[in-house]
Amino acid sequence: MSNLPNHNFDSLFFLYTNQLSEQMDDELVQVAVEEYIALSELLINKTSECVGLDGQLEKVRLLLDFFYIDNIFSIPERVGIKFDARHYSVFDVLSFKTGQSNVLAMLLADFSRTVGFKTELVQAPNTALVRIEVDDNEYIFIEASTGNSLDWPQIQALYQDKLEDGQKEIAVEASLDEDWVRQILISYKSILLTQSDYQKALAVCEALVKSEPDNPYHRRDRGYLLEQLECKPLAVADYRYFVENCPDDPVAKLLKSQLEQNTGFNSDEPTFH
Repeated sequence: MSNLPNHNFDSLFFLYTNQLSEQMDDELVQVAVEEYIALSELLINKTSECVGLDGQLEKVRLLLDFFYIDNIFSIPERVGIKFDARHYSVFDVLSFKTGQSNVLAMLLADFSRTVGFKTELVQAPNTALVRIEVDDNEYIFIEASTGNSLDWPQIQALYQDKLEDGQKEIAVEASLDEDWVRQILISYKSILLTQSDYQKALAVCEALVKSEPDNPYHRRDRGYLLEQLECKPLAVADYRYFVENCPDDPVAKLLKSQLEQNTGFNSDEPTFH
């Protein structure tokens, strides 16, 4: 799906797009893809003359300037607005340049990979970090919500509450790309649910079910959304799958009781109240 020249890196954006594009409006996806490619090409041109270790450090500076100053990517609080569903959508964040920190981290990491850095994502307590390797075993950690570079003591301070007795440091582990994208989709679905945007939430949930078809919690959530959209037989099928695979879950016990009481549980034409 990528039209980037010399695209030989693992793109988080296209991983996200490939999971969600079948469920979303084609025009929205196309606009986001075009914006992503245009920004990537601008960044490649901006950093093309950076060589050597000093060049790598300069490239990081140019990357951060490009992301946080030239394009003003930021979290909503920094521009005085409240979070809503748009801030959890990678497509919308590319257009409006304002988003939740994990989405900003994903885009910053992707642009970093675009210009040749080995880059990983780290879910630290209460914040998202982008880890950029500038030389062998030499890293720069960027806090995605601010664009600030954190030194090692500052990073360890984030994990202070996770330390066990006698433990002085904690290992900082990178997330898998697939897990990061999945968590963004889960967060996006959750806020769509709180805003009662059931149709769009269902589209995101379908992408999650496709990526993890045996996950009973995705099936439970899809069942709820299908119920809200009056697709009751399909909702019961998903509820039944959840109940059968998570019999000890308190929600499953409640659902089983409701299905038996209100639908006969085995009825082909259930009715919800």
